[in-house]
Amino acid sequence: MRILDYFKESIKLSFREFVKDLEKELMHSFSKKIYYFKKQIIKELMGIMILLISITFLGISIVFLLIEYLNLTKTLAFGIIGIILLIIGIIIKAL
Repeated sequence: MRILDYFKESIKLSFREFVKDLEKELMHSFSKKIYYFKKQIIKELMGIMILLISITFLGISIVFLLIEYLNLTKTLAFGIIGIILLIIGIIIKAL
């Protein structure tokens, strides 16, 4: 009986160690993949944010171009830019 108990305990112990090692490897692998995924998302969000800021400044510059060189009122200039952006948004959404 003692020999069987010894074998049972050694098998249990080796199985537990195997499961613990497997869990550590899986968690390390998952954490690496999550880290790279998070890093990629942050890069994408930063790119989108910079793109939106540049579009905002370009829109404002176009408005002032319409006001100064074409002698349009501010209301008309912002209205024209708004309509253009609306049309671009509809076209992008349709694609």
